[in-house]
Amino acid sequence: MRLSAGSLQAAIVPRKGGELSSFVVRWRGQPVETLYRALVYGPTPSQWTGRAPLLWPQPGRCRAPLRDSGLFDEDVGAWEYEGTCFPMPVHGIVRDLPWSLRECVTEQDYARAVVDLSDDETTRRCFPFAFHLSCTYRLSPRSLVLEYRVENREARKSFWFAIGNHVTFNMPFSVAGRFEECSVYSPCTLQYPIGGDAFINGAPRELSLSKGRRLSDPVLYDTMLGGYSDGKAVVEVSDPVSFGMRTEQRVVKGNVPESALRFVFWAEPAHCYFCPEPWVGEPDSLNSRNFVVVLGPGEDFVWEVELTPLLTPGTEQSTP
Repeated sequence: MRLSAGSLQAAIVPRKGGELSSFVVRWRGQPVETLYRALVYGPTPSQWTGRAPLLWPQPGRCRAPLRDSGLFDEDVGAWEYEGTCFPMPVHGIVRDLPWSLRECVTEQDYARAVVDLSDDETTRRCFPFAFHLSCTYRLSPRSLVLEYRVENREARKSFWFAIGNHVTFNMPFSVAGRFEECSVYSPCTLQYPIGGDAFINGAPRELSLSKGRRLSDPVLYDTMLGGYSDGKAVVEVSDPVSFGMRTEQRVVKGNVPESALRFVFWAEPAHCYFCPEPWVGEPDSLNSRNFVVVLGPGEDFVWEVELTPLLTPGTEQSTP
């Protein structure tokens, strides 16, 4: 399903996690695909499939190993609830499930689509709760907003979770650019070291990206950023010979401290992609319960991710 507003276009694939699968920006009169492996579903030489899937109820990994679960072809992590261990695949359980298209509205310079997913026998093997997930995509000539809503449909039980989006950008955006010359900016103040096991390894240290840093800097790979304040949880990536992209996250509804808002950086320079993943929570949050969202019966949580192209003067988002 495709959405269009002004010179921006987006594609959503409900049957595959309801995910954002393409985000096209018109630059100098030409359409530019900004997502890595957009609309490609199948084998890949890279270890990452690309696009922008939802990571829920656990972005990253759960620390406890669970072998021979009978549910998956590979070893997975596990988390414990009321004395029972439940398997939890890397990045959660919803990104490969079929979602339903509930609404699609197209107007002049505006488009909206809603996809959703409810618990079933498959999800309850890993996350034993009644829930409802939805994502409302709102596309304007300026930006694309992904509004995620999580509802607790249990009559008496609370549950907790972390959430993230693994948005993956082609870097550079232009054929004339070079990955190493691209840069990243963020008003973060902290860096959380990620070890080889993909978990936080040690105390956070001070880090500033307020003046930007080249993607050639290895400190930007396999790391988590935090320390955001005043609602400014933002990362901007820029191709100096074309344009940039701003990724912003915000909690619209829910009692979540700003310290829970993080960005995880992941990249493969050889494959020319960079992931500024917005997260609420940490790896293994289901077990540690650090920085999780807690929902009581009947409560809901709303989280937004906004993608805004940053076009250079003279190349505004306008159709020639």
